[in-house]
Amino acid sequence: MATAERRITAAVKRRQLDLFFTSIPIATITAFALAVIITVFFQGSPVEGFMHPWLVTISTVLASRGLIIKTYHKSAQNRRQQQTLTRLSLVTVTASAILWGSLAYYVFPEISQEEQMVVLILLTGIIGGAVTSMSYSLPHITAFIFIIIGSILIGLFKAEMGFLYYATIFYIVYLAFLMQTARIINNNSFGNIRLSMEATENATKLKEAKEQAEQAVASRSAFLANMSHEIRTPMSGIIGLARIALDTSPTEPLATTIRNIKKSADSLLELLNDILDTSKIEAGELTISSQAFSLPDLLAGVVETLSFSAKEKGLTLSIASEPQPHDYFSGDKFRLRQILINLTGNAIKFTKEGRVELRVSQSDLENEPDRTELLFSVRDTGIGIPEEFKEHIFLIFHQGDESTSRRFGGTGLGLSICKQLVTMMGGKIWFEQNKDGRGTTFFFSLTLEKRGQNDISQNTISDQPALTGKKILVVEDNDINSIVAKAVLVADSHFVLCAVNGVEALEAMAQEKFDLIFMDIQMPMLDGLLTTEAIRQFEQSEPVTVELDETLKEILQTQLAGTYTPIVAMTANALSGDREKCLQKGMNDYVTKPFEPEEVRAVLRSLLVE
Repeated sequence: MATAERRITAAVKRRQLDLFFTSIPIATITAFALAVIITVFFQGSPVEGFMHPWLVTISTVLASRGLIIKTYHKSAQNRRQQQTLTRLSLVTVTASAILWGSLAYYVFPEISQEEQMVVLILLTGIIGGAVTSMSYSLPHITAFIFIIIGSILIGLFKAEMGFLYYATIFYIVYLAFLMQTARIINNNSFGNIRLSMEATENATKLKEAKEQAEQAVASRSAFLANMSHEIRTPMSGIIGLARIALDTSPTEPLATTIRNIKKSADSLLELLNDILDTSKIEAGELTISSQAFSLPDLLAGVVETLSFSAKEKGLTLSIASEPQPHDYFSGDKFRLRQILINLTGNAIKFTKEGRVELRVSQSDLENEPDRTELLFSVRDTGIGIPEEFKEHIFLIFHQGDESTSRRFGGTGLGLSICKQLVTMMGGKIWFEQNKDGRGTTFFFSLTLEKRGQNDISQNTISDQPALTGKKILVVEDNDINSIVAKAVLVADSHFVLCAVNGVEALEAMAQEKFDLIFMDIQMPMLDGLLTTEAIRQFEQSEPVTVELDETLKEILQTQLAGTYTPIVAMTANALSGDREKCLQKGMNDYVTKPFEPEEVRAVLRSLLVE
């Protein structure tokens, strides 16, 4: 610690010397100008013969100082040379002080009292001015002040001036004042330089820490992207195959086994989604959208999704029926559903017997007639939450206590995500113990814009019949996911051709035309983004940047020129920005694995129905 302090002190003093050599050039020029003026002033006086050699001498000293200053600035990288120049500058300052002081020592006895006053005023001003320019170096300013004031006092004694006693007292007090001022300036500059250096050092450390943090975020993002892709890819196969198996109406107990497999896969997928959502929220990449939706339909969908879990535990899951003045609103229905699923799912998880009740009430706002405040509540008859956990139950990775995690499982992400989503949507969330002592009720409030039923019909296409008979190319390198995608499409009577990479996809397009392409992103040989870019270049007769067989390229240039085939990303990449990358490359839409059949049908309707 002492070594570090000495290093810092030495660095600050070097910086003070730099400031000293930066400030004294003007003082040097000013001193030369005053020397010329005072020499001219004494033209024709008894001391004229003394003044001319004096002017030559002090001009030589000042010129030497100027040369030292210039050399000092040029030797910024040579500290040893700068130390030598500093000592030489002290010699020139001492010499100039002796020469200025000689005006009082030699000149005073030979000139009139009025001229003596001029010299005193001149010397007093020179000393005062030197304090501002030389105080960065105490040795320099000390030598300058003491020599000149000492010379003044000697001159006063030699001239036997009438006000000698008062002048002596004045200059002694002036000497003390100037030295104190010099010390204050020196100490202030030392402190300011040190603060500046520490601030610069801290800024450098902060910059390095920021760069390290950005690297860590980039590494984490890369890890999450790989983890998401590597987990979602097999998970898509498991969930898809389980869905296909259930569609064959298997007998018991096989049907129960398949449902349990799908349920376990869905739980793992839910955990993965929670981790990704947390990452997006921390990075500020999660956004809230707005679309019209039906509140009763949304609540019914939540209950339908969780009814099987409640039934397995023998719980009653219900929506408290209350007359509602408004049924249609505008907001992020997907995030609202996520919040309700999390809260209701937690209530089911922590309730051993009894019921879970979902309730919503509405309050119109007087000042905003187009908006309504919605108060949602999820009430359970479960284990409850102790008061001591009330402050941190919404913190990330936090649960009531360790025994809660052991008994009921979970990661502690759900409530943290709920709080952050509610906050992003402009609401607030809290919980209360039930008055009867059984269980807990979670509340959250949101203010949403009212909408009409006509707005909903314009945004809903799920009730439209599925398209049939389209020729679709599925580009997917994972055999199981290819089987799942093909099964979903064939179930709606589409003709499906599969390719395992971008090159095979282009070869297929060289032979026949497709109505739509589902394109995976990460594939060997030629990935989905480059394949899409090449297709768009062929369609628009632009130079193709992808290396392909010349024969294949010639066929595609003829086959695809002037055409347009919709391309939909069907990928396990689910991080923020993945969708935008796909759209920038020319894709039309984006489906995340594992997907629901209705998602695929909705995309087909949106892109192929005129």
